[in-house]
Amino acid sequence: MQYCMRTFFLTKDDLLLILYYDALLLRHTVLCACFMVRYCSCSVEDNDLYTANVNWTGALATLNVAHQFYTWTRYVHSYERDDASKTASFTYPRDLPSITSWAGRANVTSAWTGQQYFLSGKLEALDSPGEWFLDVAAGSNPPVWTLYLWPPTSASLADEEVAPPSSVEVKVRDLCFNVTGNKNLRIVGVDFFGCTFQCTGCREALVSNVTMLYPTYNRLIPEMGPVDTDSDLVQSPEVLTDDQQRSLSLEYIGVHERQEKAVETLLAGNNNKISNLSLKYSNNRGVTISGDSNHVENVLVHGTCWLGTLTYTPIAASGSNNVITRSTAAYYGNAGITTHGPNHTVSYCHSHHGGLIGLDTAGIYTGSPSDTGAEYHHNWVHDMREKCIRGDDLSANMTIHHNVMANCGEPNQDVRHDGVGLILKGLGHVVYANTMIYCQRVSRCMPACGSPYKPWDCHANRCPLLVISQNDDTLYFNNAQHNQTGQFCGCSAQDDIHRAGGIAAGIFNGTADEMKLVNPKSMDFRPTEQSPLVNSGVVRPPYTDGYIGKAPDIGAYEYGGEDWKPGCSISADC
Repeated sequence: MQYCMRTFFLTKDDLLLILYYDALLLRHTVLCACFMVRYCSCSVEDNDLYTANVNWTGALATLNVAHQFYTWTRYVHSYERDDASKTASFTYPRDLPSITSWAGRANVTSAWTGQQYFLSGKLEALDSPGEWFLDVAAGSNPPVWTLYLWPPTSASLADEEVAPPSSVEVKVRDLCFNVTGNKNLRIVGVDFFGCTFQCTGCREALVSNVTMLYPTYNRLIPEMGPVDTDSDLVQSPEVLTDDQQRSLSLEYIGVHERQEKAVETLLAGNNNKISNLSLKYSNNRGVTISGDSNHVENVLVHGTCWLGTLTYTPIAASGSNNVITRSTAAYYGNAGITTHGPNHTVSYCHSHHGGLIGLDTAGIYTGSPSDTGAEYHHNWVHDMREKCIRGDDLSANMTIHHNVMANCGEPNQDVRHDGVGLILKGLGHVVYANTMIYCQRVSRCMPACGSPYKPWDCHANRCPLLVISQNDDTLYFNNAQHNQTGQFCGCSAQDDIHRAGGIAAGIFNGTADEMKLVNPKSMDFRPTEQSPLVNSGVVRPPYTDGYIGKAPDIGAYEYGGEDWKPGCSISADC
């Protein structure tokens, strides 16, 4: 039961405050003693831990470390302070699985940058407005709970004076609707607060005209693979403190919790539809569809993925032949709109202000040997911490056209200088009529070198045949960009071939000012009459059919053509 009371809603008249985390310490520096071998029984060193003067043994560590497109949760096994050097460190008892071990391979010679973590779950750390701690009396049956709460103040909210809350409500239910194997299910005109729906094995279901506030929450992040609770935990010394015993006990319990799927808003099956839905403020996922021939339209997902892990996406499609259209993903911690499996379509969508916590991600994202035939068209992706649109490892036969990628790589947040408009690996793509501006590092990175071996591309002990060169047959035409490369997104600087791959024609290389767009700073990306993009493209049937003027224009908009706008229309936040 101690895991159920995890979200609090404070009310005072018409004021609603939501407190998700108990007392915590947030830091942005991680030095891992065993980073060159594996992230196992790892020691995290941080000078600011010393000044906090809290014994963090038994606390929960939320770790966004190494490559930082995954985040893990581990209980702190031991904590040490060194008064002589005025430093402190803590250890956690279990390896971080998946590719973190690969990230510590022998040829990695420098520490990862920008690593971050926070600690939670200690009463001693409750020292600021907006924090809380839930204490469960040891050995009590039934459980005896004590809630320690420091309500937010006007200063912490940067708002008018806030009186103490008149009531405290507790979230204890994850699912309002849990349906399996249903045909023609209808969830229409429902307002969800603090809970969500799941429909698995459903056919021809409809979810429409729905609003969702704070629908899902997970404190522990699910593991990404099987876990052996005995071998993965450290061997404990014969004498353990109470806090160390508690940390190992919680870790054993947490292992089983993390092997379960995160609570999510899910519609799984075939020929289902979600439309006219607004979802705000989930700490994990937004909307997930799975199966074949499902449809998402006019959906807003705002303020999700607070822990910055790639497993928590605002809008996700898996299976095959699914469509995501006229939808918006905004303000999220890792990747935005993701597709996994063959022949998905993402069209007229608006993905922005993403990757705010995790790294090495993108606003619209796919990439594995099984992700073939996707079509991404008429989308805006902008104000990303790093990358905008990405077809990653061994993706194939994608069609990417009429997209705008802008402000890819925030200057003050892109700690690894990875701001890229378009990354496209693999073979057989068709890329045309895109506009890429204000990309911090490069407009497009399309490697021509061979595909390097990566263990996560292997499934069931089988690895796909690695291609000798990438993008040999990729068509790349009528795109407006600032610059291009093939290096750093798949090819090393030592490679003989680190040029951009693809068969290119009708390319404009220049800045946004040189493109002479109407008003790109105000999101008007159409070319002016004087723009060098007008009538400068190549004719390539059937892709350029219907162009206006002497020849197709370069970029996402045709002069005198449709002034299309992406995104949802259900809310002012679209």
